[in-house]
Amino acid sequence: ATLASLNEPEAMWDGLNSVANPRVRGHLIESLAALRFAPERLAVRLAEDQPTATRRSLLLALGEYGMNQLPRSLRQETIAKRRIGNC
Repeated sequence: ATLASLNEPEAMWDGLNSVANPRVRGHLIESLAALRFAPERLAVRLAEDQPTATRRSLLLALGEYGMNQLPRSLRQETIAKRRIGNC
């Protein structure tokens, strides 16, 4: 998550896809909301074609945001897209 705040998002995205190192992935999932990483950036990434592990990580990371941190429109849009697609 520090990678995101240091403007190294590619390393962060790689960490969310880290099947080989679930500890890194878990730390990122749990830390992004606490560090106030923009949930919109996660949603944009989720909308792109991603490997299953990355999609799941992004959804879990979005789930860490409180109701007051995640705009209602973004929450509804993400839920609607997940109902249509699969994860």
